[in-house]
Amino acid sequence: MTHRTLPLLLSVFAASASGWSCRSEAHPTAEAQPPSGADAADAPSFDAAAAEAGPDGSGTFDASLPWDAGSDAEQWPDCVHPEVKQDCKDGWCRIPAGCFILGSPKSEWGRGKYSEEQVPVTLTHPFLMQQYEVSRTLWLSLEPVDPSFDISEVANCTEPGCPVTGVTWSMALEFANKMSEKHEPPLKPCYKLTGCWIPDSGILGQGWTCDNVETTAASVYECEGYRLPTEAEREYAARAGTRTAFYSGDITPYAMGPDTVPCMQPEPKLDEIAWTCLNSGTTLPRGLHPAGLKKANGWGLYDILGNVDEWVSNTFNGLSHGKEPLVNPFPTPSPDETVQSRGCSANMWSLLCRAAFHYSGPRYAHGPTSGFRLVRSVQ
Repeated sequence: MTHRTLPLLLSVFAASASGWSCRSEAHPTAEAQPPSGADAADAPSFDAAAAEAGPDGSGTFDASLPWDAGSDAEQWPDCVHPEVKQDCKDGWCRIPAGCFILGSPKSEWGRGKYSEEQVPVTLTHPFLMQQYEVSRTLWLSLEPVDPSFDISEVANCTEPGCPVTGVTWSMALEFANKMSEKHEPPLKPCYKLTGCWIPDSGILGQGWTCDNVETTAASVYECEGYRLPTEAEREYAARAGTRTAFYSGDITPYAMGPDTVPCMQPEPKLDEIAWTCLNSGTTLPRGLHPAGLKKANGWGLYDILGNVDEWVSNTFNGLSHGKEPLVNPFPTPSPDETVQSRGCSANMWSLLCRAAFHYSGPRYAHGPTSGFRLVRSVQ
């Protein structure tokens, strides 16, 4: 079965009329148990190659150990990852061009069997990525209404630096265009949006979607203005040179059964870097948090594996992308009604917060944890 249903995700997004679904084979079966040595090649592994964390509180992780460790690196000797170092200024981090391995190794516990097969990806364009998710403050500097809302499962975040939520994919594209126009000097917007409308009732802008999206350049990589990252850019940025489930180390497996409560399964490596249902409150509603309270990754990016889930520009059909090396993949925005999101939020648990995990929903989806961060191609 290639499309799994995640009860907590669906309950949250059904309550908000978002229409979300999860399309990954990432959830182990109820009978799944820690693997034996004979099964290790095709089953989840307990081995972790975690980088050393910095001091308590805000910090970063050294990416060199997990990138160099493990036999899987030998399969693609020509895929050379650039040096990982922070190059951040005024809330933007420069991510260099380079090669990385998209997807998860077969030894990763909880991986998507059909949706996370590894493939080398080369990105030839360096880019700037927002160090934090788009905040409510930044949103209101360009938009008249804050679409953020809360429901019984997820509480809104109202402190300074809180991420904006309730944003549809099309709303994120429009905001990117407005950021381009505001830039000094103005940048040519990346997107041409037509057929825009509001498919459901609600506050102004909530649920706003566009039927047609085109780029003003030959590909999103060649756009001058701000835009959503592609799936490849997003995972490349999130991993920061690592090949483990999280940039802080590997996932802790747990036995699955009918009485298993995923949000009660400790994950110390994730707790250091992300906000999830494991550390966002023991009772409902669980809360979102202001940016930058956890440890950043090697590029200097915060909350990229957990606070709000983040839109990317391309679609996701539930399957992997083949085995042939890819160069600048997903060059155009999703032409489909279904679009993709990455990252994890306050109502999600460790298995869903892995760097390789992805899920999808309709363009008009606007859940209480749906946010985004922007990128811009640079020289």
